[in-house]
Amino acid sequence: MTTETITEQGHRHGSDYADHHWQIWPAHYTEAVEWCAAAEAGTLHEYGLPDDAADCMCEADTAGWSWGELADYQGAWEQGFYARLTELCRAVIEQATV
Repeated sequence: MTTETITEQGHRHGSDYADHHWQIWPAHYTEAVEWCAAAEAGTLHEYGLPDDAADCMCEADTAGWSWGELADYQGAWEQGFYARLTELCRAVIEQATV
């Protein structure tokens, strides 16, 4: 049995949340182009996270984690979220240009 590291778990949770968020708020072509441009520029953090993202991060079982581990989880969660939304936006662009 393989156990996920805290960062692997955080990345997966962020990615899963991105899929959930996409079901409610999918990007249109113009938004997708803007998002991908920000991803290329390394400025996605300027978008911030959805309002309920903090609540979703708190759903993890973090009992016994150090402050450093919590920070690693949060960073990985955000990376997973931004990476997955970028993938979804790239798919929107690809579909529109076919």
